[in-house]
Amino acid sequence: MTKKWIAFLIGMLVIIGIGCYILFSGKNGYNIEIKNQTGKNLSGLTLTNVHSKKKIPIILAGDEYKFKNVTTTGFYDLEYKEDNGDIQSIPIIGFDQKGSLGEAIVTLETINENGIIESDVTTELRVELILK
Repeated sequence: MTKKWIAFLIGMLVIIGIGCYILFSGKNGYNIEIKNQTGKNLSGLTLTNVHSKKKIPIILAGDEYKFKNVTTTGFYDLEYKEDNGDIQSIPIIGFDQKGSLGEAIVTLETINENGIIESDVTTELRVELILK
């Protein structure tokens, strides 16, 4: 009976471990979604922060581009060049700290005659306490 009991406990631990892995994996950092609703194909967009610049491929009109589990400490901006060559920046996340997670949806709505993009940014930020 004790061998069956030990086998049962080991089985339960394995099931709980797999469940925790599935439940909590992928929930690290930010998911950033960029939606192009301008009616034009967009190129030259870059996701920037203090540590890196990530070039975004062409986003076709009506399409979207997603970054999953973006992690680092600092801010996040979406940068592009307007028609006269000036760099414009759309703030996405103002501050990120270790243990924070969330989602940001950037909707690029229109482009004016100077190449300036009008946008709407929705951000949901959660901070998990990290106990040492």
